[in-house]
Amino acid sequence: MVVGLFGEFRPSPTVPHPFATVPIPAGSIIDEGAVEYRDVPSGLFDRVSLPVTASHAILPGDPVLAGPDSPTSSGIPDGWWAVALELPTGAGPGAPVRLALEDRTVDGMIFSESDGQFGEHTGLVAVPEGSSEAVARAVRQDAIVVFVGR
Repeated sequence: MVVGLFGEFRPSPTVPHPFATVPIPAGSIIDEGAVEYRDVPSGLFDRVSLPVTASHAILPGDPVLAGPDSPTSSGIPDGWWAVALELPTGAGPGAPVRLALEDRTVDGMIFSESDGQFGEHTGLVAVPEGSSEAVARAVRQDAIVVFVGR
């Protein structure tokens, strides 16, 4: 039983990934001085080796992606699913999240956000396929808490 609980509650493997710290215009060279590294769930983004040339404008806080052919260029990585959730104020695209469900936690990433007319802050949060059903059940039961990381 202890081994099962450890497997269920152990942290997901993470890897460092570059995120822009300054506005980066399309065509600019992105080097270490323009990014900070944040831990993201392993497999969320393709590996990026700096320096690279920005194929499009990148805002501060946005992840630096491998290029226009990246599987994440459409927003959601292959094998991941997105669910609409209410987000803490200030949380935006690229922010890692930890979703606390009744019986476990799931790591994910915010891919888009919007503010509703009644002040709610919502967004699409992508999670690995193996966790998508548990997250959907928690959303349906209103039994989910969203933590935003850095």
